[in-house]
Amino acid sequence: MSESNKNAENKTLENESEDLRFDALASGIADGGLRSTLEINLLICYITVNSRGRLTEKVIADTMTRGEIANYFETVNAIKKLEQKGMIVADENGYLHPGDGCKNLIELVENDLPYTIRKKSIEISRKLAVREAFEKENKVDIEKHEDYYSVTMHLADGDKEFMALTLNLPTAAQAETVKDCYYNNPVEIYNTVIDALFGAETES
Repeated sequence: MSESNKNAENKTLENESEDLRFDALASGIADGGLRSTLEINLLICYITVNSRGRLTEKVIADTMTRGEIANYFETVNAIKKLEQKGMIVADENGYLHPGDGCKNLIELVENDLPYTIRKKSIEISRKLAVREAFEKENKVDIEKHEDYYSVTMHLADGDKEFMALTLNLPTAAQAETVKDCYYNNPVEIYNTVIDALFGAETES
């Protein structure tokens, strides 16, 4: 075989190897993100096994996209396939739990995933899981008036409501910003209001 033919064959083998390693869509991911379907499957298992939050398919998909870790469509497709294989299981509320196969897989190969990716995915998924729970348990109403918008933030535990706080704001954008910030941590806002009120009472 001539030297040129050898070089061409080696190049073909390298390209085939590259295709095997990078067989997932790269749209929306940052440098160092996951471009292998195998790695995406591993990370979904890793998040499901190690996260303390109540994970839904949306939380995992948003984790991947917000962290620019993996393509959204590749992530959703991987979740569906893992569910079909029984690697992860959805309960009656839509929360995902790891199957035995998922747990065993992570014990063997979790170190094959980059540490920074593992750390980022857990941090983001926990924050998103908490926010999703806040959104389900507490509501925010935005009402348009003639020249302002009212935002009413509710904090409840089951049927018992602890707070209904209304702010009047000049624009819709500001109203949406307040709503978004409230859902990040409504309990902290409630505690801040209580501390401010009782602190003022103590000072007086």
